[in-house]
Amino acid sequence: MVWPLPKLPKRLIGNCFQTVHQNGYDQDPYAKEFGINISDKLTSIEARVLPAPWLKYHDTGKESECLPRVGEWDMKNKKVVNGCIVNHWASINFSRSVQESTASGFCQELAQTCKLLGMEFNSEPAIPMYSARPEQAVQVLKHVYNAALKKLKGKELELLLVILPDNNGALYGDIKRICETELGLMSQCCLAKHVFKICKRYLANVSLKINVKMGGRNTILLDAVSRRIPLVSDIPTIIFGADVTHPETREDNSPSIAAVVASQDWPEVTKYAGLVCAQAYRQELIQDLYKTWHDPQRGTVTGGMIRELLISFRKATGQKPLRIIFYRDGISAGQFHQVLLYELDAIRKACASLEPNYQPPVTFVIVQKRHHTKLFANNHNDKSNTDKSGNILPGICHSISTIKILITHLLIYIFFPLINFHNCSLVVPKIGTVVDSKICHPTQFDFYLCSHAGIQGTSKPAHYHVLWDENNFTADEMQTLTNNLCYTYARCTRSVSVGNFFFLLAPLLNTFSSFDVTMVTNLKFGLWSVV
Repeated sequence: MVWPLPKLPKRLIGNCFQTVHQNGYDQDPYAKEFGINISDKLTSIEARVLPAPWLKYHDTGKESECLPRVGEWDMKNKKVVNGCIVNHWASINFSRSVQESTASGFCQELAQTCKLLGMEFNSEPAIPMYSARPEQAVQVLKHVYNAALKKLKGKELELLLVILPDNNGALYGDIKRICETELGLMSQCCLAKHVFKICKRYLANVSLKINVKMGGRNTILLDAVSRRIPLVSDIPTIIFGADVTHPETREDNSPSIAAVVASQDWPEVTKYAGLVCAQAYRQELIQDLYKTWHDPQRGTVTGGMIRELLISFRKATGQKPLRIIFYRDGISAGQFHQVLLYELDAIRKACASLEPNYQPPVTFVIVQKRHHTKLFANNHNDKSNTDKSGNILPGICHSISTIKILITHLLIYIFFPLINFHNCSLVVPKIGTVVDSKICHPTQFDFYLCSHAGIQGTSKPAHYHVLWDENNFTADEMQTLTNNLCYTYARCTRSVSVGNFFFLLAPLLNTFSSFDVTMVTNLKFGLWSVV
């Protein structure tokens, strides 16, 4: 497959301005009729850079505390804050290009890396490595599982390591579906190309994924340990993330898939559990957040995703949540009012169904990633702040800086006054850059946050809208909390573009959207840890 070249900041701005000049927006007769002057220059706005949070690792490591730089860090001299225990595991090799001895050696290296990072990981598998062809996946998975159970004599197989061919996405989906919905078994897949050339950093990243899948914690926010996170650390708080994925337009017989995850620990706020359900075709409202039905024996029964996750939180922490923060993805501005009314009401009903007068305060936040706003830093005199891609390196201090913004949507071009563009450098903003004025709503609570470093191309900020806030967050508190959550993603040692719970939603949605129509339509609730 040929991938398109990433749009670096300089190239992106050049393309946009070329389009503006070619289309002659400043000569548009309809705009002139209304007295609107359309400029081709960038507007200047005020922004600030939030500091990266300190991260806590296990005290037995040489480095127990870590301050990310440039939105990233590594596991050198560190051990996970809570290591998992894996006593019984097995492995399967589905790649014909990888010899069995090579695959076994890779799995041994992975087990050793897990132990070095602070996990209790048995060096020997329950049964020897099993090799098979991809088309045998269903039968082989069940065969290996049953063979391991027979060898373990009543003990459970805990983890399955799988070597995949480099190009077989369907096989990955089958493995996840069978392991998670039929066998009740955690799995970790690795591509064959990583087996041939073993990289310590890759092994460390995979080990971090395994640790969280098996119930451990990689790192936690230092402020969480010391109870210094405003409006989170003071009382038991649960953080939700929710999204809906839709089938393609032509697949009108396929349902939409809704997924909700919620934190299951406090005050750490790093472990999450998830629920998935099928709902009406292209329905954006999450229909099963709360539901009631009639049972012939029990009468009226209450349930739903919010209720189940609240119950799970109480079982895990021994406390009921006294504050709810709900992040919702995938909503356009025209749906804000409808989604808020429906889903906030569902949250209220779910709480009331658990206990009389149980109504914890709710903060409801919409997260938009699909927008046309691009931010560029105006720092042309300091070339040391840019990398080879033209992205500016992150700052780890509070500061006020001037940034230039280019909005590529014509309608927004019209309504924002733009200033001189010439002689400014073409770099994107620092990690933690927050914009909450001028391009935001004059009265509503919204802001743009660029919380990650772009690996390639131009970094794109997320747009957050606080639609409902009974917890009375200040702008600083909400922006800092949201930024800090982007540093708790378990799969890598980098900050990510949105809260880690949205990255947990993606595998849930992708896994279940690949099911056949009958299976998805009959999908039942199933609560499990997600990573």
